[in-house]
Amino acid sequence: MNIKHCLIVFITILFIIFLSQFNFNSLNFLRVHHFGLICRDHICVENVKDHAALHELFEKSLHQLQARELDLEYSDIGIFVFCESQNCYTQFGGGNDIAISYPWLGTVISHKAWNQTIVTHELIHLIQYKHFGPLHTMLLPEWFREGMAYALSGAPKEDIPSKYHAGVYLYQKMVRSD
Repeated sequence: MNIKHCLIVFITILFIIFLSQFNFNSLNFLRVHHFGLICRDHICVENVKDHAALHELFEKSLHQLQARELDLEYSDIGIFVFCESQNCYTQFGGGNDIAISYPWLGTVISHKAWNQTIVTHELIHLIQYKHFGPLHTMLLPEWFREGMAYALSGAPKEDIPSKYHAGVYLYQKMVRSD
């Protein structure tokens, strides 16, 4: 590899590191209002009648993590978008999954996932981004990322996709051996 290629790789790595430290919450704010969502206290919904119940669900999930001494600052959370419609979920990058968390930006949750286990699971991903950094988190083995999120969220085994069962087991075994 010549000097030019090394320089390009080095600059690319520096740019990725810079982006991993940058806070894009202001862009979130503009984006959610562009889609007509109603936002209060980091929670955005399509229908204002859902806000109080979803805010309570969100707070219960935060308290569940605090009980495990896993704290998040509101500045680490970004915006939680609870989508009632599939159209909303798709517009924020959702696909076949039921929830997705983006480093720096926040979380989008489909109507199918409006429950404490999934909200807590997604908050755990945000904790991973905070403590390991977004890039490092995405480079961690999937069994660790998802195993931790499913194990610490208290997900019942029947709610965990079978492809993650081994990861949950490995994560729990690793934690017990410490």
